Amino acid sequence: FPPPSNTRQKLLKLILKELQSGTWAATDDDLFEACVSGLGAAGSGLEEVGGVSYDGYQCLEVTNEACVVLRVTTHMGGEVETGCLLWTPGCTLFGLIALGLLDDHFHGHVLELGSGTGLAGLCVGRHCGRNIERLTLTDGMPLVVSNLQHNVDATSSLEALAIPCEVSLLNWTEPSCPVLEEHPADVIIGTDVVYDLTAIDPLVSLLETLLNKRGSTSAAASSSSSSSPRSRDPCAILAIAHRSAATIEAFKKALGASTLILEELRFSEETWEQVRTWTCLAQDYNSLIAGVGVDDDSPPLGVHIY
Repeated sequence: FPPPSNTRQKLLKLILKELQSGTWAATDDDLFEACVSGLGAAGSGLEEVGGVSYDGYQCLEVTNEACVVLRVTTHMGGEVETGCLLWTPGCTLFGLIALGLLDDHFHGHVLELGSGTGLAGLCVGRHCGRNIERLTLTDGMPLVVSNLQHNVDATSSLEALAIPCEVSLLNWTEPSCPVLEEHPADVIIGTDVVYDLTAIDPLVSLLETLLNKRGSTSAAASSSSSSSPRSRDPCAILAIAHRSAATIEAFKKALGASTLILEELRFSEETWEQVRTWTCLAQDYNSLIAGVGVDDDSPPLGVHIY
């Protein structure tokens, strides 16, 4: 899996710097020439698929597990909008999952909304595969869903996921997903899903519908057999960037008008520093970190975990 062009450029520059440092008694001329040639070919490794220019792969290590492999673009917009880039909320949730800090929340059927590259969902598949029964990754953009399936296949090619993983198109305003009809979600995850004010009401409505559906199913199953253990309550885990205080407040207000209960998860400073190992890979990391501390509600790494 070839790395993104900016990663290749940084590596070639480091090699050239070392070759020119005078540390070595002899310089490998072929290696030097290959590095110079590689720097001159910047951008030539783009892969055109379905009108989308992909720029290599990001391979993220899941602690004590195999990697997650993600094909990414160099840009936003077009038919994939923001769905083929790594964003800070996704990398933050990835880190928390990879470190095992959310293990107690995952069980049954896990559904990811607005999966994009599948970053967080595939981390669940890698790290929590022995604790869950099924994983479904969804997005509302057809070409993003196509790349999402590619990432599932690429990740599985390194080492198969321990549980079934399905990919599906899901429009929040007109939700229709066959797998959810047959297998209601027990746990829902989402990253950077609260950035557009117009998307907040559809998102909250969908969360309420899906979680209440599983709650009703669980209650029915419990009452039908007194010997069956009570099912764990359904829940959603969302990683949301603190880009706008007004957007966060609008989200909280919409949740307040629903039947859902909001709780913000808190972690130690040491934990946030560990998570930073993954968060710094996001393309918007520096800009989001710059806003930390600007107002009293801004969280560490600029990401709320609900």
